[in-house]
Amino acid sequence: MKNVFNKANAPYLVSGALAIGTLLASGIFAVAPYVGFLAPVAALSLGLPFIIGGAVFSVAAIALSAVAISKNSTIAEKEAGIFAAVKENSKLREQLVERNEELKDKDTVISYLDANSVKKDTEMKKQLDKKVRYIINSDEGAQRVHQERKESKKRF
Repeated sequence: MKNVFNKANAPYLVSGALAIGTLLASGIFAVAPYVGFLAPVAALSLGLPFIIGGAVFSVAAIALSAVAISKNSTIAEKEAGIFAAVKENSKLREQLVERNEELKDKDTVISYLDANSVKKDTEMKKQLDKKVRYIINSDEGAQRVHQERKESKKRF
């Protein structure tokens, strides 16, 4: 009912109201010769074809006005649905933008952590290489010391 009284329906409401008035007037003209207190109206003596023609045109105008108002109401409902969908779409876009920003922040943190892990990984590889060289050198040193002991035992 809220959609009936808007600017788009104003001409149809006015034409429907005038058609209802015309229909009532044609009814009064049709009944006037048979009702005593309507004698002044009966004095106008409109012909029955004019009365019936006015009634038919009034009914047609009322029907067309009702169809136009119904169609405008349907259009208004569709527009309201589209507006709600656009509003929902804008909310989803905002959420998408927010999540995209969160992901960018997380990507920044992840890239920073990846850079740190690569840095630590290279440092650990360097330390491991140093330890491996130390162990290899210490094994060579141990073998040398062992060899020297054997030689020194043989000398004595």
